[in-house]
Amino acid sequence: MMKGHFCIQNNKTLLFKSLVHPTSSHNLSPYLYFFLSNNKLNSSNISSSNIVITSNIRGYSSSQYSNKVYSWGSGLNGKLGHGLDETKIVIPKEIEIKEDDNNRVFNQGKINKITSGTTYSIFSGYDQVKGRQVFYGCGDNRDAQLIIGNGKIQSLETIELLESPMLKSDEMKGKQLKQLISGTYHNACILNDDDNNSNNNNNNNNNNNNNNNNNNNNNNNNNNNNNNNNNNNKEQSLILLWGASNSGQIGSPEYSRVQYDPYNNKVLSEIGIKKISMGATFTIALSNDGKLYSFGSSTFNELGNGDMFNEREPKLIDNQLLRDNEIIDLQCGFFHTVALTSDNKVLTWGRNQESQCFPVPEGTGKGSFTNVQYLDTSSLDDHDTNSKIIQIGASNLNSYILTENGNIYSIGSNDHGQCGVEKSSFKKGILNKVKIGNGNIKVKKFYSRFKTVIVETTDGRFFGWGSNFDHQLALETRCIYFTPMELNNLNKLHKDYNIIDISISLSHCISLNSNPQK
Repeated sequence: MMKGHFCIQNNKTLLFKSLVHPTSSHNLSPYLYFFLSNNKLNSSNISSSNIVITSNIRGYSSSQYSNKVYSWGSGLNGKLGHGLDETKIVIPKEIEIKEDDNNRVFNQGKINKITSGTTYSIFSGYDQVKGRQVFYGCGDNRDAQLIIGNGKIQSLETIELLESPMLKSDEMKGKQLKQLISGTYHNACILNDDDNNSNNNNNNNNNNNNNNNNNNNNNNNNNNNNNNNNNNNKEQSLILLWGASNSGQIGSPEYSRVQYDPYNNKVLSEIGIKKISMGATFTIALSNDGKLYSFGSSTFNELGNGDMFNEREPKLIDNQLLRDNEIIDLQCGFFHTVALTSDNKVLTWGRNQESQCFPVPEGTGKGSFTNVQYLDTSSLDDHDTNSKIIQIGASNLNSYILTENGNIYSIGSNDHGQCGVEKSSFKKGILNKVKIGNGNIKVKKFYSRFKTVIVETTDGRFFGWGSNFDHQLALETRCIYFTPMELNNLNKLHKDYNIIDISISLSHCISLNSNPQK
């Protein structure tokens, strides 16, 4: 071991720098001293010599201290985290920020959640010194997406720590982030006590962002646990929403155009929520017992209640199909939603101008919408007809499903190649099978949002289709890709630093990466 480092053995070995603190009487760095004190370890005889500390300490894992964040695409407003000088990035670039106490979570590789809205990016990790989750952000802040400034800070050109009275309150103490998600200009997060949501699991929560890595098997496995612990979770979950709120999309009974200090939605906490998804101006929450609660705008029946009345507070969706089914996953597009049931069926509702929910005649107006109904899966290949759906997704005007056989299907608009099918073979109003490579390459998971789709295959490669006008696919040529293209820049990144999550936005992408343990 190198001098000036120390090691903690907790299933895996962790290495930390800066053991010695030049001005401290106990000769230890503040971070190490805090660590030792809070875990009741004796630091009196520890100095600058090489040491090994062995302790069964909850919540520590090697992956926590080796995460990196990368970004690519358009750099306008500083949303890539590299300042205003970086107007575009084709090859994903690691985000690095200055060394200081405010940035220690970022610099120590402990970011474990990422998300991006239309013109901004947010990152989060657990700060052991503060004993709470902390948030960072960059990009546009005109609708309070980045929490700080109270209207005086229109944008953040570089990444900064996002603090507010709510985020610094005692209610945040000991809470670990389960989910971080963005709509177009509003955001939400779910935090649980660390007993139920250890840091070991944080890296595997997708969320993304995106969104978007919601595996049905995981949801099924978690469902029984959530039901068994429903009462416990109600007391422990903290659900915060912030950003644009003019349509009621943060769930507060009081009207405000924007919400800077994250709103503590106690209604959702009392219900017991395990996942949130967001559209353009609405929000839907999935409860531990498989029910859906919606709030925000309902111009296109986004809320699923069969009417056009906005809701300011969370309301159980009043629909027979949803009452009759247990929901295990959901994803919101701009103005529509897809939901997966426990018996492997897909429900959908909302705006339907591009047949993203069910077939509509050519020339149907932009105001077309539908009530809750089953998505027609009769066009699936024969071997997929009865196979389990392991992931669902949505983007602006599209819906997607992934089967356990590794086949992905798309429905909706193909104007920007979002369906991954050539114009000549595209069929509107039905699920189109997306062929990866020669058609035999299988998909492990996918990320879909706005007009771009990225998939990871079972052999560890990345492919993508849709809009690349701002290099969202990390490809040099600015164009529409109607069929999947192999993304070699992402393949190289994944080989060097495992991609564990991707958040796709309108004109940029960010990824969360972990150091492969070799």
